[in-house]
Formats: sequence, C-alpha cells, structure tokens
Amino acid sequence: MRTLACALLVLLTPLCFASSKQYQQAKFIGSSTHAYSKIVPLNSYGMTISKRRHEDDLSFQLGDIIYTGRCEERNRKCRPANWIVGDMVPVRLEKGHMYLELPNGKELKTEVVKRARAQAN
Repeated sequence: MRTLACALLVLLTPLCFASSKQYQQAKFIGSSTHAYSKIVPLNSYGMTISKRRHEDDLSFQLGDIIYTGRCEERNRKCRPANWIVGDMVPVRLEKGHMYLELPNGKELKTEVVKRARAQAN
C-alpha cells in the first residue's frame, strides 16, 4: 500500500507544478516587415554568403499597453495569419516573449521589442 502511495505521489507531482498556458485576449493593432541582409557561413573553410532575411513586427494591445513582438520569418511562419486589424487574438507574455495562439491551435513565439502606452481616445 505504501509503495502504491509513493508511486502515485511521484507520478502526480509534476502535474501540480506544470505551468498552464494562460492566454489573454489582445487587440491586433497591425504588422510591418523589415528586410535585411545577413552574413552566414557557407562551409568550414571560412567562406560566407549574404542571405536576404525578413523580420515581422506584430503589434497587439493588451489593456493600455501596446506590445510589439518580432520574429524572423522562416517559411512564412511569422505572418499575421488571417488576422484583421481590430481582431481579438489569444496572447500570453512570458520572460520577454509574446506567444500568439494561431487559428490552427499552434503557438507563434515572438520577442518583445517594444512596449508603449496606448493613446487615450
């Protein structure tokens, strides 16, 4: 009996400390794309090439703060999905990052690069 209780304790303890993803509804403000060139290694002999990259900035208003998250575009994963300015999107903030819940249920991680107070209307 004691062995069973210990086994249950060991199995259930991680569930007690598991972090639940708490999303809040944020208003989509807009997006912008920035192109830049990045020098990347070509081979082990020290040769490099310049690659064209894109970063997308996605802005969301949460309460009276506008958060701008930046992500490097890889295979168009960082696009603003089917959002229209004014749409409410599930967002969570954690350790300098903003996580957006996409319509397909997946999550997009962005780096928070700007915070600004929303203008009172």
